[in-house]
Amino acid sequence: MQINKFWKPLFGVIIIAALICCKEKKSISQTKTVEQSLLDSIYVNCPETKNKPLTIYCMDGDCPSCISKAKTLEIQHQKQSIDKKLVLLTITQNKNVLDYNFKLSGISSCRLIVRIEQLTEAIPLHSVTSIDPKGNMYKQILHY
Repeated sequence: MQINKFWKPLFGVIIIAALICCKEKKSISQTKTVEQSLLDSIYVNCPETKNKPLTIYCMDGDCPSCISKAKTLEIQHQKQSIDKKLVLLTITQNKNVLDYNFKLSGISSCRLIVRIEQLTEAIPLHSVTSIDPKGNMYKQILHY
């Protein structure tokens, strides 16, 4: 009987600690800068983003759950951000399928198709990054 009183709380603490340690989403503050060449590509393809704060979601366009996450992010972004623009950096094997899926999902945010080689350590795949108009990162969620 005394053993159960000891192990139950200990087991609960271990479970909670494991959940906290393995939490998938991590928000970190960093003083990194987005490469100017990437910003220039965004500004050329999405002129309305120039000199605006940006939220960049770097996603796999061939992943249905990633497209769903992009739509959810777009809805949240439209409710919360007045001046900040959402940009979807997308890798894909098939642009036509990506276009169809975005149209089907009703995603209207600016998107830029990139090659995996263009992604950097600063903005990895499956991340959401907020940057100021000068390209300075101020918030990042990894494994979005």
